[in-house]
Order: sequence, then C-alpha cells, then structure tokens
Amino acid sequence: MKKSKIVSYSSEEVKQLPDQSDWEGNAAMTDEEIHAAIASDPDEANLGNNWMERGIVIRSKARFVMLVNRKSQLPNLIVHKVYKVIREPIGSEKEDQDGLLRIVDETGQTSLYPAEYFVPVQLPIEAEQSFELEIA
Repeated sequence: MKKSKIVSYSSEEVKQLPDQSDWEGNAAMTDEEIHAAIASDPDEANLGNNWMERGIVIRSKARFVMLVNRKSQLPNLIVHKVYKVIREPIGSEKEDQDGLLRIVDETGQTSLYPAEYFVPVQLPIEAEQSFELEIA
C-alpha cells in the first residue's frame, strides 16, 4: 500500500503560502495543450468523468458550539448563539483537559469559557465557511 502524507492548514496558514501557479502560462495554453497536459498527469489517469460523484467531503477540525447555560452570567456571550471553537496549536490540549473552550466572543476577542456551558453543533459547510469570513 502506498503511503501518503496528508497535511492540514488553517485558512490563515493557507493565506501565507506562496502562490506557485503559473497563471500567465496557463492562460496562454490552447485547448489542445490543456487536454494533453491533463492526459499526461498521472493523478488524472483514473479519475474518469464522474470523479465528483465519487468524492468525499472532509470537514475541517473546526468545532462549533452553542451557548445553552442560561444561568451563566457571561456578558460577552449570547444564549443560543453558535460560536466557533478556536484551536490554537499551543495550549489547546491543556484547555481541553481543563474543560475550557477558546471562542471569539461578542467583543471580537478570543477568551476561555467553561465547556459545560455549551453543546456541540454540526454546521453545513457553507455555514462553516461564513465563520471563516467573519474572523479573517
């Protein structure tokens, strides 16, 4: 079995990657050259015409939660609102162990809040992407 290396990037990390596309070269190609380039690409060899139908959507590791604890006196959060859990490389494991979630609150700042005040929710991909637009 062939081993592959899968790499994950946050949206902020992707924005920092250098663009290695040859846009001018691609724009100058004829249709015949494009078809020949596709045909010679080993990654394209066995895709076929229905490749999108066989694709699998892989969700990001982002988690979303809804504040449900009405008794909590948290001035920077709104009950029944969905918040994105921010996963930072440093400290995220400890935060999970301590029962804390780092989220962007109503002030626009990231803060730690008790996980027990929230319930996890799953969002459609389009909704997840809208959170990326807000934070960027």
